[in-house]
Amino acid sequence: MKVLILGGAGEVGRHAVAAAAKSDLIDRIVIGERDVNGAETVAAQHDGHVAVCRLDIAEDRPLNDAIARSDVVVSCVGPYHRFGARVLSAAVRAGRHYLDVCDDWEPTLDMLALDDAARRAGICAVIGMGASPGVTNLLAAAAHRALDRVDALHTLWGIGDLKSAAVAEEDRSSRAALEHWLLQAGGTIRVRRDGAMVDVAPLSERDVVFPGIGRVRCHAIGHPEPVTLPLTYPEIRDSLNLMNFPAPITAALSRTAARLDRGAIDMTSAVSELENRLGEGAGVAALWHGARLGAAIAADHVRGTAYAPDLCALAVGEKDGRPASAGAWLDGYLPGGTGGATGRPLIAALEMLAQGEITRRGVFAPEAGVDPDRFLARLEHYATRFDTNGPGPFLRVKVDGADGA
Repeated sequence: MKVLILGGAGEVGRHAVAAAAKSDLIDRIVIGERDVNGAETVAAQHDGHVAVCRLDIAEDRPLNDAIARSDVVVSCVGPYHRFGARVLSAAVRAGRHYLDVCDDWEPTLDMLALDDAARRAGICAVIGMGASPGVTNLLAAAAHRALDRVDALHTLWGIGDLKSAAVAEEDRSSRAALEHWLLQAGGTIRVRRDGAMVDVAPLSERDVVFPGIGRVRCHAIGHPEPVTLPLTYPEIRDSLNLMNFPAPITAALSRTAARLDRGAIDMTSAVSELENRLGEGAGVAALWHGARLGAAIAADHVRGTAYAPDLCALAVGEKDGRPASAGAWLDGYLPGGTGGATGRPLIAALEMLAQGEITRRGVFAPEAGVDPDRFLARLEHYATRFDTNGPGPFLRVKVDGADGA
């Protein structure tokens, strides 16, 4: 398999390249990058297994030529509202398979609109195959199958019990991650509510009951999961992507996003302001393990405040004729901070494609065509396990009676 990795010198891309270079299923890797020096630095770390081509994806002919020389296009280039549909359209025209880590709900809809064309071309295009979306979607699939009937299906970002604090030490994500966070906290977001897709204001408060943990306070944040999950599970009446973070994080994000929304500051200033409000660190994980927030979290634990696992999903409905909820999460984390957590799932899915384990054709989100068990079995090889309760499964699913969510 010949793989073109667009944006392979970036924070996510370099982790994707590193994982792909270790795979026996991939014969050739080419990094397509404007930043040739950065790409060559990444390629040099892999003993001649990775080549580089200078590529500006805003230019049609070089993009088309690079795709034509590959079997699969792996896109780590954002922002996806500019480049998502553009690159996917080129892959469809060339009849080449495609995977990406798109984490914006608007371009997700644009790319899903190319489904018929991709089916006619006979290609597989998995969009949003990172950590969130990606891992979260497949955790949602696992939570969904644990119940007999599902009325609500949510994905969540939590802080767990701080087991992954070590992630913060290695996470120095680009400002693009913070820009994305601010954009998803502004304007309107699309969610499933009472059986319909509706646009609502972000950061609305929502308490949910997570199995084994109890009631956790969350806030809705824009993301693709609530847009794609109802396509696979049309029976669900509610679907949200939720943050379960300490109050100082949510308050800081809300204030800065509101100022950005009304034009009081530009994006560059907004990112700097958010970092200052939170105290320290340029990486997303570092923000909620910073000195000020560490004290707030410690105080929350003393008060008995509960937090959901870092990445998880919650299904609410019925089991054996009784109200029930199912929570799904991983017993471990993916090293490498935000870049590693996003890039490695992408390559796990690429390996499944190479092995013929993804057979669906067209454009779809992970839950619509990627088997959760096969995927998580591959992903576990990249993970650092917690094993807090002794050796156990990488995928943890707990079903409880529920009083709703």
